[in-house]
Amino acid sequence: PEGTIALSATQTDAVGNTSALSVVVSIEIDQTPPVPGVISFEGASPDESVRFDDTGDLGDEITSDTDFHLELIPPNPDATYERSTDGGVTWLPTTLAQTNLEDGVYHFRARVTDVAGNQAFTESIRVEIDNTNPEAPVIDIQPETKIQLPPITGTGESGATVTVVAEVDLDGNGSIATEIGQAVVESDGTWEITSTETLPEGPIALTATQTDPAGNESSNGDQTVTIDLTAPPVGAAEPGGLTIEIDLTANEDQVSTNDTTPIIKGTGEVGATVTLFADADDEENTAEVQIGTTTVESDGTWRIESSVALDDGLIALAATQTDEADNVSGRATGSVDIDIDTADPDAALTINVLPVTGDSTPEITGTGTPGEKVV
Repeated sequence: PEGTIALSATQTDAVGNTSALSVVVSIEIDQTPPVPGVISFEGASPDESVRFDDTGDLGDEITSDTDFHLELIPPNPDATYERSTDGGVTWLPTTLAQTNLEDGVYHFRARVTDVAGNQAFTESIRVEIDNTNPEAPVIDIQPETKIQLPPITGTGESGATVTVVAEVDLDGNGSIATEIGQAVVESDGTWEITSTETLPEGPIALTATQTDPAGNESSNGDQTVTIDLTAPPVGAAEPGGLTIEIDLTANEDQVSTNDTTPIIKGTGEVGATVTLFADADDEENTAEVQIGTTTVESDGTWRIESSVALDDGLIALAATQTDEADNVSGRATGSVDIDIDTADPDAALTINVLPVTGDSTPEITGTGTPGEKVV
């Protein structure tokens, strides 16, 4: 059994004579493992110059420090140390001093052996070495917006903290680098912030950096956003001004047509979206009907074929244009109304002319529907 045991011996010769008892000898049976202590990253090199640096987020078991010393408490000069790089499946001998560790996950433990040969291991400790800078984060933002506290999204390294800076002097102190938000990258690699600062009108350069949990910082990701608070103009007097023209190429001097889906054209701000209304005026009304949308071409023109078959009669037209920042212009109205006329003339056409004449340019008269053109 375990404990201290006293031993003595006698000897008996061949004829049966027995000796006196020998001197009593004690032996201790020890099958209890020793108390191994606790291993930690709190150690220091003999000259105190090398200590573990928990870079980045404290206590997250992630660091960029590749050189540090382990410590066993209480100290045991006979302890040995082991390191695993496969999650504790395989253990290899190591020392208290760890140097030039490559990126990866490490487990450490100490083995303590007492004088009886009993062994015990400390609880293992874990650290992830990450000494690699993340790539620059990607900024995704609408290039033009009227929102002065715009939402900004992007992608980055999962778990990293993204910081977005606007290159604009917001407080008047001459600094052109103003932090406008931070976000932690989600597990799917995306991040999102809403600017904490009201951005002024005009183009603004944005930069984003990301710092991973080990404290490694990326280079800059860049993007430009234009804050546009100005509605696009109306009328031909201003560049990009919205105008409406009726495209009656077959009969330029008339505003009448029997085409119930006529082509309407005009000018506007390049890239803006034109919305065209029928039965409309310079104010929105319940009777108006949207008959088409299009984007203003690079030459500043637009063209819409009505998506709605229009009824006979005079049709008043109006349009708005919405720029890429979602600013909506005032209304432009057509210089003339368009007359949709699909009905045949009511009265029969008559021609009055002399049946026989020597005049090579005779006068010809007749009757017909008032206002109709006779050819």
